[in-house]
Amino acid sequence: MIRKWFWFTLIFLFISTSSVISWAVIFAPIHFQPKIIEKFETQINGLKQKNEIWINQGSLEKLIPLIMEKWTNEGWVSEGSSLNLAPEFFGVLDESSSLDSKIQMKVFKKEKIYKTLGLLESADRNQTYGYVSEIPDAAFNPKQARARWKFPLLPPDTSDELFCQKLQNFQVAFISIPADKNPENTFNQLCLSQGFNQKIWRQEIDKKIYILTKGNKRIVAIISFEETRCHISMASLNN
Repeated sequence: MIRKWFWFTLIFLFISTSSVISWAVIFAPIHFQPKIIEKFETQINGLKQKNEIWINQGSLEKLIPLIMEKWTNEGWVSEGSSLNLAPEFFGVLDESSSLDSKIQMKVFKKEKIYKTLGLLESADRNQTYGYVSEIPDAAFNPKQARARWKFPLLPPDTSDELFCQKLQNFQVAFISIPADKNPENTFNQLCLSQGFNQKIWRQEIDKKIYILTKGNKRIVAIISFEETRCHISMASLNN
């Protein structure tokens, strides 16, 4: 299954792009005939990711079966038995939550390609925004990621989950390493060895947020601690 960090990036791009666009409602029978808002490409671990944002008349509830039927006929197999991944992503555990009727996230696969789907229903429930992306599963290979790493802070040798994406001059990266006796010290040493100065911006029980600087480079880094792993999420905006 695709990692949660991938969904973070997907939904960030989806909401930030669709939220600035408004379309008139066309009254007609509900069909899955999306109107393309935007197409663009990004790089994930050096491999091309195709992205598409569209809008379709109709509520999310009515569109879901139409999309599932079309994609199944095209040979796409749903990962996770067609479950909506949005509750897990947002940390909503209440089964009675109405999240399913407002936003849906699903993952499909055909041969060696992942296809992700994000759906967001409009406030008036008359139309639905869709975000679709396709990415080769090779992009999630740590060796591929390490060989094509473009983020300013290089990952440590102990990292076994790596992700780096660039959209124009905005970059995000995610690193996961086994939690040793002092994973925070490991991160600090990593930064110092590459010439980055560190300053704690915010601190919580299970995470810390740092600002890293090196010349004109500035990185926001979030370190999350789990029992056996340490996750580092980073964002950088190039000057």
